[in-house]
Amino acid sequence: MLNKEEKLKGSGGLIKSPSGSLCPYYYMGGELHPLKYGSYFNNKDKLFAVIKAEEKYILKSAGKNNRRIWIDLYETTLVNGIVMLVLATIFAGIVLGLLLGFVGQFFFLVGIFPALVGIAGGYVLAQAIKKFKMPNKAVAILMGILMGVMIYGSYTYFDYLQFQNQLYDAMVTFGDPTLYIFKDMDKATLTNFLLQETTGSTGLIGYWKSTVNAGISIISMGGMGSNFPFNPLWSTLYLISEFLLIAGFAIKGAWERVNRPFCSGCEAWYDEGKYLASFEMQDEDKVINAIERDRFDDLKNLMRAELSKPPCLVLKVHLCLNCHNENPLLELSRLTVGDKGIPKYKRCLRGLITSSQLSELEDKLRS
Repeated sequence: MLNKEEKLKGSGGLIKSPSGSLCPYYYMGGELHPLKYGSYFNNKDKLFAVIKAEEKYILKSAGKNNRRIWIDLYETTLVNGIVMLVLATIFAGIVLGLLLGFVGQFFFLVGIFPALVGIAGGYVLAQAIKKFKMPNKAVAILMGILMGVMIYGSYTYFDYLQFQNQLYDAMVTFGDPTLYIFKDMDKATLTNFLLQETTGSTGLIGYWKSTVNAGISIISMGGMGSNFPFNPLWSTLYLISEFLLIAGFAIKGAWERVNRPFCSGCEAWYDEGKYLASFEMQDEDKVINAIERDRFDDLKNLMRAELSKPPCLVLKVHLCLNCHNENPLLELSRLTVGDKGIPKYKRCLRGLITSSQLSELEDKLRS
């Protein structure tokens, strides 16, 4: 029987550590101990097992010649995906909010601009959810709300800074010389002092109250034409509707991403799907019954002769981008056409099948 040291020897008789490093490895007049922790991806259990084994190995084999440690973490994820998703959401929300505030200095399209940044936020969320592999619906909603808060908060903060500049110029730079009491105040102090006097609050809350109390006026492009002034109540509702519009579109983008199929076994997204067959809408119950009972001959009889032309039922198969045919996912959807001629899919059945079932199904449908 081989002892522990002999088991760690490579084919050339050299001793290897638990992670597969040659030990000792002589480098630049000393000993180098590489810790090969790369290519573990999200497999934390396997990574930590190797780390513990390396720790024991190092403690039992102290270096004799100025040993140095080198760590390889290539293609190994150390940070939790939810942490990275939150950071990406905060960063993107701040950037989009400041961009909205900057553009809004020159012109602002009511309803359209908030919707656009909300859509942009939803797209960023969808890409982040895809990258960090977080197919959780509750997380998608929370991240959509966080994206809305960050966009609207940074947008409001940008406007607040502009308000500070305008107020300071009006009161100090170009104001009445008799208002000497304000000259020793900086912009933030002056703004907070006046907001406290007029609204009872300071900072962003005071600015928000001041905006509502003053009322919001919606003016047509170029300042010409109709002017729609809002009283405090309608101004409050308008500001709330802006936030809801931004957050709503952000949640929509994230929600569409997490509703796509995800392979929990290897933590990878499924592909966009391959078309298998189409059926008449009125045969939905028959099609579902045939799929659930593996009656593929019945599916063949129900299948439409022509390709999927809405309205109809569409049957697709999704394959995991990592394990490919190991866990095929069958999906039946209702295909209709929207008001603008855009196809719409609404899922009515989704479930995993085996590779042999998929092969049998494809053979039956092709026969």
